[in-house]
Amino acid sequence: MLVAVAVVYWPPRDEGENTQLRAWDYLALHERRMNFARENLLGPRHALPAWYPRELCGTPFWANVQNFPFIPTRLLILFALDPSGPNTMAIATMLSAMLSALFTFLFCRRINLGATASAAAGFTFACSGFYASRIMCGHLPLLEAYPALPLLLWTGESLMRAQEIGIEARDPSLGHATSREREGAVTPESADRSLTVAVRFRTRTGRRTRAYIGRWVVALGASCGCIMLAGHPQLSIYSIVACGAYVLWQSVARGETFRRATRPLISMALGVGCAAFALVPMAMLVGRSTRVLPLVKADNDISVPYRRLLAWWFPWIDGAIWPVSVFWTKPFQGYPDIAYFWETITYVGWLPWIAIALLIILRPRGVGPSRRVNTFLIALALAGVVIALPVWRNVTDAIFAGTYLRCPARAQYLCLLPLAVALGVAVDYALSIRAIPSALRIGFIAIALAVHAADVTWFDWHFLLRLPPDHPPGTSAQQADFVRAVGDGRVGIDGTLIVPLNRTLDDIGFFDSVMLARPYRAFLELGGAPEGINLQSAHGSQFAVRDARALRAAAVKFVVTLLDVPTLKQVDLLPGYKTYAVPDPAERAQLYPIDRVQFLDVETIHARLRDPAFDPVATLLLPISARPESMSRSALHSAQYRRPDSDRIECTVTSDAGGFLRVIESFDPGWCATIDGQATAIWPAMDSLLCVQIPPGTHEARFEYHTPGATAGIVISTASTLGLLSVAWASSPRALLRSSIS
Repeated sequence: MLVAVAVVYWPPRDEGENTQLRAWDYLALHERRMNFARENLLGPRHALPAWYPRELCGTPFWANVQNFPFIPTRLLILFALDPSGPNTMAIATMLSAMLSALFTFLFCRRINLGATASAAAGFTFACSGFYASRIMCGHLPLLEAYPALPLLLWTGESLMRAQEIGIEARDPSLGHATSREREGAVTPESADRSLTVAVRFRTRTGRRTRAYIGRWVVALGASCGCIMLAGHPQLSIYSIVACGAYVLWQSVARGETFRRATRPLISMALGVGCAAFALVPMAMLVGRSTRVLPLVKADNDISVPYRRLLAWWFPWIDGAIWPVSVFWTKPFQGYPDIAYFWETITYVGWLPWIAIALLIILRPRGVGPSRRVNTFLIALALAGVVIALPVWRNVTDAIFAGTYLRCPARAQYLCLLPLAVALGVAVDYALSIRAIPSALRIGFIAIALAVHAADVTWFDWHFLLRLPPDHPPGTSAQQADFVRAVGDGRVGIDGTLIVPLNRTLDDIGFFDSVMLARPYRAFLELGGAPEGINLQSAHGSQFAVRDARALRAAAVKFVVTLLDVPTLKQVDLLPGYKTYAVPDPAERAQLYPIDRVQFLDVETIHARLRDPAFDPVATLLLPISARPESMSRSALHSAQYRRPDSDRIECTVTSDAGGFLRVIESFDPGWCATIDGQATAIWPAMDSLLCVQIPPGTHEARFEYHTPGATAGIVISTASTLGLLSVAWASSPRALLRSSIS
């Protein structure tokens, strides 16, 4: 099974040496942030930065799990491989695919499918079109979260079964233990032997396995914690909710109300709590991000159009998007955006659907999972379809404000595992038909699975395109000259340009679905964007469509693009690209005397920002609450800007009468400021930038960023970890036998 998965995701179709997978988001987003993390973790600081200054005017880094997922697979890739290496994305993709196949295999074995059937299910789940298409998109965080559902169902089912052994140990008449186990499991004479042998149980395949409840408590809790650390919370949340529903259903269906589900649910809750060191800061960040602004829906925030349900069987029914090339298909058409293509690819081949049809017609008994498990998997698949359809989105939009789990179309993920399990059940049933000679049965199944593997592999390979990397612009000397010309300012290099300089310098452009609301709103207003627009990606050239106000206000000195920017003057700095100079950009740190400061309410500030006649460099806008009681006009003033690292800013300020020091960095509650070592208040200049009041004389102003919620999150994570270990210890065989003997 694992070899077959490797064949799918490492196709022998390289076009020369040093080629790499075409993975848009990875090259334009994840690779750059992984490099930023490595620079700090492996550099002099040896610490993960809290602030990321290289997009917009800075954004929290640690707090955003999409920036730096703490999931173990990402940590392994980060420290073992160069993020810019030609095979890093391919290896990360294969690792997640193999884990998906392995966990599906283990879950299927746990619900009594045979080895061949479980392997067929694992391959089908790991090689679905839903997974393969995300590779070309470069959705690495989503791929890392993909194994979540089978992992949680496997550990959840294992814990439920281990609890059955605990019940049998306390009262053998309640379980199905063998006579030998009933005689000696809990008697005082056999207690010492039982402490080492532990409780054993017999599976339906006849294999005897040690079942330690504490082990599965830790496994389920750790699994929940790990998947919640993935950079794509949507699949993780779907999987945790599905696992919680599964253990509840297993308990209720046995007529035990919620008694047997208590320990698994507590384990899951504590496991999620173990990830609080990342989740609490992330939750607080969402509360002050673009997710809570009254914006229109993003382009990729879609439900599945009813016609696109046919893509389950006919994936090219509406055409394909370049560079996905299928010789008989037309270009994708009939939908408002190409996101409708990428978000609705779910092809898993025809064989799982044929298997479902045969199972419905034949209704086999005594094969595969129990009726309880079958009922749950059917309900899970139906729930995935319903959530993905427009009717569900209409309901949620009427109830909730803002955007929390974007793109309901991704709920189709919940349908993939039931389809894979259905194929496994059909394989088991076919192998159990004694009326057909064994050689004929095995030969027929082998041919059917080979055709299925070929079908899925051929489809997936359309999304695995390897190309040589882009060449950097100009010589190394020319790039060094460009960096010196930028100095401590910012640039506006289009994010789609896959060049080494991109995001190594502070940039006004951004590519993220969780951006700080204040700078997002302010700079889009300065750039003349329509009110309420929902952008997850913006380039420096886009801020200069109407004029250069936004670029000047953000201290941008140069724009690098492939487009024509008529509002700017072109200069010759980086051959191969169009480089434009921004006239009179603001200084990164500037002291404003009182006569150049206006104190306004928030809405008036934003009205001024939208006014094309307003110069955001000449005048500083502050909230009314920042108005001082008195301040003289300053004639002599200067400010020197220094950046020791991403989390600290230092300025030496000299003024004869004082004023307000404005630093072009995004305002956020995590910033704290001191003047000559004394704490001082920070005000949101332009409702988006850092600003402090400076007294007369020469002073040292320092800004330092600390992740809001990090301390609370660490405390919760520590308490949850201790709680999980306590539950595991209380559920251990030693504790179980002690309670049984007593």
